[in-house]
Amino acid sequence: RSSQPQRCGPPRSWSSWRRRSPTGFARLPGRQRLALRDRTLRSWMGTAVVRHARFLAGGSDEELLRKFRAHACEVLADADSLGPGRALEWAFALDSGTVHYSALPPGHKRRFNLTMRDTGIDSLAPDGRLAVQAKDYNGTVPLKELTNFYFCAKVRSRLPPDVEMLVVTGERTRLAPTRVETGVAEHLRIPDARIARRIAVARRLRSWRRKEVGAPDTWHGRNVTLWDHQQECLSRCTSFYLDPARRDFFAEVATAAGKTGIYTELLEQLKPRRACLVVPRIDLMEDFARVYRPDAVRVGAGHNGCAEGLDTGARLYVCVRDSAWRLGNLSFDLAIFDEAHHYEPPLQGIDAELEERWMMGHRGAVLRLRASKRFFFSATLRYHHRTSDFRFSLREAIGAGCVVDYDITVPIVSEGDTKPCLARLVTLSPHFRRVLAFLQHGEGGRPFRRPPPRRRNFSGALQRPHGPGRALGLGREVCLRRPQRSRDVPGPGRGPRHPHGRHVHLRRAAELSRGRSAVHRPRAAAAREDCGARGGAAVLAGPGLRGLVRGPHGGRPARGCGHAGAAAAAGRRRRLP
Repeated sequence: RSSQPQRCGPPRSWSSWRRRSPTGFARLPGRQRLALRDRTLRSWMGTAVVRHARFLAGGSDEELLRKFRAHACEVLADADSLGPGRALEWAFALDSGTVHYSALPPGHKRRFNLTMRDTGIDSLAPDGRLAVQAKDYNGTVPLKELTNFYFCAKVRSRLPPDVEMLVVTGERTRLAPTRVETGVAEHLRIPDARIARRIAVARRLRSWRRKEVGAPDTWHGRNVTLWDHQQECLSRCTSFYLDPARRDFFAEVATAAGKTGIYTELLEQLKPRRACLVVPRIDLMEDFARVYRPDAVRVGAGHNGCAEGLDTGARLYVCVRDSAWRLGNLSFDLAIFDEAHHYEPPLQGIDAELEERWMMGHRGAVLRLRASKRFFFSATLRYHHRTSDFRFSLREAIGAGCVVDYDITVPIVSEGDTKPCLARLVTLSPHFRRVLAFLQHGEGGRPFRRPPPRRRNFSGALQRPHGPGRALGLGREVCLRRPQRSRDVPGPGRGPRHPHGRHVHLRRAAELSRGRSAVHRPRAAAAREDCGARGGAAVLAGPGLRGLVRGPHGGRPARGCGHAGAAAAAGRRRRLP
């Protein structure tokens, strides 16, 4: 394989492809060479949210690929619920023998020093020797995306040195023209007809499985295996629903442990004549109605603006808590309250005044809904924490593998040099989701909270003293001490950094100088170059700042004495590179 850079040319054979996939990926036509350019990346923030990795964790690499193929077929069968361009990621991962990044187990990500959140790699081989980035949209892939992909695979991770990088695009997607500077990736264009065939095969496979094998049809159209705690909670909910003496059921389930799956499966099993689901936010209502139950009637902002426009013949209503009053005239067989700690009814025997205040606002509108059975689901119940009908804590969820455990890194620096500690934190920053800084004084927290400046740092080019020599002492001192706006100092000399750690903002040289400057008028162009401010700004730096400002004779320094003479002599002798 030649190391010389080549431009994208006509399709070539796959004879030089070093990794032979058992699925026939090495025989695919259309290989092209893609060049990347080295760029600076922004900071990456990791996250501990893993959707599908629990079902694929454990076992060898062959077992991981076998599980992922079955899971990818189920995902492609519901390709309509995927986002734009996501079908190409799953279809090509299924064909190339790689695993989608969202389905990659956390153990593999930690082994290769990868972040939990997708930051550039869309699919990865279990052995780490093939990294794929798939882009399918009508437009051009920006250079930033390609640079992120290169840094994820080559720089930030611990993937093998001979890892193959492949960029896969759709028919309507183009690549940004680049030149070869750092790294080489392969380019493969996938036609839309091939993706459509893969989706059709996945749907036929799902229908055959349901017909021949008799797999159950679950709430979101996929064959999903419920957790043990979900099955136990469903069993208790069914027993409660058949008990006519009780009305309220309280379940405390940890965050990300599957509360939505519990009450969605509950609606499928009980099949009530009319049910209501109350959620706290509009985005939760939209997600539930679009993904899980498209036939549900939405009640909230932008939907059913008046109570008279409600469809009274619907079986399921998904309602925002602020719009629960619109359902006050309807009767329900059961009502399910998501995030129930917002409107959880208080315990019996509390103060009457507290109970009256609790029934005001949206809480009272939610609790006044006429429902025969009420299910309260939350991760943090207020009053029924100890008397809940079902409880699955966060500790139990982590022990069962439902929720990914997280670490809290607390670096403490009390004395000595802080740079080594900060350097280690910077290397670990892709794995941090949130950073908390504790300081001894409040004054030190304000600059820490301020974002970094967006101007360039010219501290390396402004190390020797130089400034105008003939000016009014008081006027110069006022201009130096008064903070100026950034537009007052044009050109590349804007906002230079003082060698002693301070920012020096100056006005234009014409406003500072009257008559001759430290160098004579014919040498004005050389003086501007010496200052490093081609836009006309003068820079004053170095020791003895106050003495240089006023001078020994009331603002007019004597030529050849003090720092002013040294500045003039240095300005005539040397230039900045």
